Amino acid sequence: MNMLDRYLREVARWLPWFRRNQQLGRIREDLGELLHDARDDADRRERLARFGRPVVVAARYADYPHVIPGMLAPAYAVVLAVSIAATLLIHASLIIPRGLHVEPWLNNLALLLGEVLRILPIVFTVITLVFAGLGYVVQRRTRIVRDAH
Repeated sequence: MNMLDRYLREVARWLPWFRRNQQLGRIREDLGELLHDARDDADRRERLARFGRPVVVAARYADYPHVIPGMLAPAYAVVLAVSIAATLLIHASLIIPRGLHVEPWLNNLALLLGEVLRILPIVFTVITLVFAGLGYVVQRRTRIVRDAH
């Protein structure tokens, strides 16, 4: 199995089963144009890397809209993880002075969990709405460009 077949097999894992063959055909055609004048395996590997990670490529060729499109999914996951970690750290730092004043740590922990559980849905919702808006714009622009060709 050559490099292109391995790449396409990985992309296929992320495609919906009911349109997989059609979408793989489109991807294979585009990759054929991209790789037709590649000098060697290193050049092919670099071009495949620039074409995108398999999950991103699969999302790019999907014919249905996503709330968070594949090309934004890695950034969405990072922003969400950083926001959750920051929320936890900020709230944990706010209970440290209470602990220094000899208040029971169990009460402080309950306070921390209560505050975090109250704030995290808001953080999640805001970040998801921002990325959904970005995804809508990106998918709409991509569809307009694709339809123009």
